[in-house]
Amino acid sequence: MILKCWFSERRCPTIKRNDRRVKRTKKDLRNAFLTLALQKDIAQITVKDIIEEADYNRTTFYVHYADKFALMDDLMNTTIEGIINSIREPYRENKVIDLSTIQKNALLFVDYVYEHQQTFKILFNKEHFYFFEEKLTNSIMKVNLSDVTIEDETFQVMDKDILFRMHTKVLIGLLEFWTQSNFKYDCDYIKEQLINFWRIRTTLVQFR
Repeated sequence: MILKCWFSERRCPTIKRNDRRVKRTKKDLRNAFLTLALQKDIAQITVKDIIEEADYNRTTFYVHYADKFALMDDLMNTTIEGIINSIREPYRENKVIDLSTIQKNALLFVDYVYEHQQTFKILFNKEHFYFFEEKLTNSIMKVNLSDVTIEDETFQVMDKDILFRMHTKVLIGLLEFWTQSNFKYDCDYIKEQLINFWRIRTTLVQFR
């Protein structure tokens, strides 16, 4: 499948010094929450626990978050933003992608997930983040529908929304399986499986 992308037209805004300070503080609070979430049930984590773990006072916390659930939303949103950026990054300069010849170094989002293992273990916990998978799906779909054009004639007969949704669900399903397996496969193996899937063109299936 050959895709034409327009990722390179997007630019990140300049980050001001104060913005960096805010980002650092919020990151510290999110990391404190992640540390606690690995130690106890999320329902039992309090704002007091978070500020003690992060070594901030209560006033600082409420400057940035209305409550624990606002922090959890921010954790989910920043993680999704990170994986979307890692999907776009390899194609900011090269707009044409041939999935039949794609290389492992273009799949930076796999490395991103691996580098944030603990975060994804928590976010794929449907008891507390039951809407994470749906929001991640919609975010990737938004990128595909707005930035990608399919040039392979083989797939022109398919509805674009359905085609991208199938590919997105396969991708997220693989990432969730990888997470739930406690990352027993390395990044290269996961990338190989994705590349092999994209290259498959099934013509005959035999049922037993």
